[in-house]
Amino acid sequence: MGDLFPLSGVLYFTANHPTAGNELFKLVVDKCLSDSSKLEPGICGCGVSDGDSNGNGQVDCLDPAADFVPPPPSAKIGKKSVVTLNAAAVSGATFYEFALKYKDGKKKRTLTFRSNTLSIKKRLKKIKRGTVVTYQVRAIIGNAFTAFSKAKKFKMK
Repeated sequence: MGDLFPLSGVLYFTANHPTAGNELFKLVVDKCLSDSSKLEPGICGCGVSDGDSNGNGQVDCLDPAADFVPPPPSAKIGKKSVVTLNAAAVSGATFYEFALKYKDGKKKRTLTFRSNTLSIKKRLKKIKRGTVVTYQVRAIIGNAFTAFSKAKKFKMK
């Protein structure tokens, strides 16, 4: 074995190969022997993924909303295109985000509304009669977002 030297916090060594000459090798120390997917504990520790399944920028082990999907909200369409959406209460939620999606001709449109209550009431005057609207809700717990609920649909009257 040749020389050992540190480079950017990693230990490297050189070794003389009989046919290739001097080669550079990286010395890797496995700090998670019981976890074949990790060499370092990372943020969540050995045996727990450091992944972000809902894409909100917070690893799942620190994210209270990672695996939670709220039930879909209910919808009521009233006179003059007034739509009321009601969400089910989510423990620890500080806000709810309602999303409405529809097609306006060939364009797909999304409207989002945040509320610190379980309900929103909006007049959707620019959506034409007969348009199918898909709606969902997600809860905001601290700085973390849950996944969106299963989508439901209604037709504008």
